Amino acid sequence: MKRPFSFFYAFTFLLFICANFVEIIEYMYRKLLIILSLLLPFFETEAQNFEDEAIYHDYVDEHLCYTILDNTNKEVEISGTTLKIEQQIKNDYTLFRLSIPNSVSIRGVVYKVTTVANNAFRGCSNLESVAFEPGVTYIGKSAFENCSRLNHLFLPEGVAYIGDKAFSGCSQLSEVHLPNSMGFVGKYAFSNCGLLKKFYIPYKVNELDASVFEGCSSLEEIMVDENNPNMLSVDGVLYNKVQTTLICCPEGRTSALIIPRSVTFVSWPFAECRLVCISCSSDVPPIVTSLATPQAKVSLFVPKRSVSAYQQDAFWSRFTIRPF
Repeated sequence: MKRPFSFFYAFTFLLFICANFVEIIEYMYRKLLIILSLLLPFFETEAQNFEDEAIYHDYVDEHLCYTILDNTNKEVEISGTTLKIEQQIKNDYTLFRLSIPNSVSIRGVVYKVTTVANNAFRGCSNLESVAFEPGVTYIGKSAFENCSRLNHLFLPEGVAYIGDKAFSGCSQLSEVHLPNSMGFVGKYAFSNCGLLKKFYIPYKVNELDASVFEGCSSLEEIMVDENNPNMLSVDGVLYNKVQTTLICCPEGRTSALIIPRSVTFVSWPFAECRLVCISCSSDVPPIVTSLATPQAKVSLFVPKRSVSAYQQDAFWSRFTIRPF
């Protein structure tokens, strides 16, 4: 038996939905705006003026985005550029020259610029030069990664930290001279900088991973401050201070490499080096801490009495071994 009012109930429910449809859409739209405002604060010229000063603020000035790190000490980081965001669909970033100021005024309060954030200018492919005013101490991970036209870089005194991959893929950089204030350089920080020929390491850098120079096919010389307590350079090759570890042989080196008898460890096994020959004076094959495969065409000269030891070594046996 049919229910007499089933059609009436369905019609009433439909009217209810239609009457509230606009309100439902408006509610969803407001929620969407809230979510977008949280995810994309850099699209606004200035973030909301929160009453609670403990909450960090975002601020945009002349296409540079700032994030407050410390309200007590009035410190901010540069977190990126709006030009990168505006042009990301076209993949044509219009930032050519970048000047990092030492301070910025946010709502009448002067903040010190101390940090370049992780990924801040990553992929800004038209960026050609970066100038830092004194004040920045920290450059984050991948901050300038793949800025493929960056050819001029001056890091002033005060910069103490460079994060992993900070300048990786900056293929137009030809020379890097770190300031004496530098204390830490992260892994792969200057990797794949194909035109980099010279690299200077100041005395405060206590250790350096060989991956910093991976893919630097033109690198010919690594220089170290003579006062560095942990590293030294011999003929452009990087060793630890007591020359028991060969840290890195520049990939662009073409002349013969003479490994001292004192070397017992090799961190970077010449996988991409242009060397034609290596001479190793040690009777015991140095331990190689990397698994990279060397170029078999390279001749390895070792003491005649040690030929067998090198031939039996998993790494050194891959070279063309010759006695001397």
